[in-house]
Amino acid sequence: MIIQFILCFVLLILAIQDFRLRAVHWILFPILLVLFITDSLNQVDLKDYISGTAINLLLIIAQGVILFIYYSVQGKKLNQTMNSILGLGDIFFIIIMAFAFSWTSFILFYIAGLIFALFIWIIRILLTRNSQGLIPLAGLLAIYMIIITITGVFIPEIDRNSNLLDTLFTYVN
Repeated sequence: MIIQFILCFVLLILAIQDFRLRAVHWILFPILLVLFITDSLNQVDLKDYISGTAINLLLIIAQGVILFIYYSVQGKKLNQTMNSILGLGDIFFIIIMAFAFSWTSFILFYIAGLIFALFIWIIRILLTRNSQGLIPLAGLLAIYMIIITITGVFIPEIDRNSNLLDTLFTYVN
């Protein structure tokens, strides 16, 4: 419970920095990584955690390769893509998310987190009538992770380290 409280606090700092400065201090990433690993290992067996994290990282690498090929076909260089479309902090945060979820929950939570970020950003655009600027993806995903962490404390079935596939099929039968 203490680790989750500290985790939420660090995520909140990350979100505030990303919203205000459009940059995140680098020290937050290793702190988050250690907190996610520690929290996950308190709930999951080491062997399962390592194999799940490896699967998650492979999915992120596959997504990165697909995006790289897509932008290369469009004639954009990696430099240009990194500076104008996706920030380094966003990439680091997405990689850290691979260490936060079991492999059975990762895709669902990852896609839901991206949809959450997009939905919040669209609401912001509609309210402020200002569509300029990049989406603070790391900050919005940090807010999403705070919600997931707090929800997991009160509703164990929605915990990020639980096997959501088994839970879903249990409720279907």
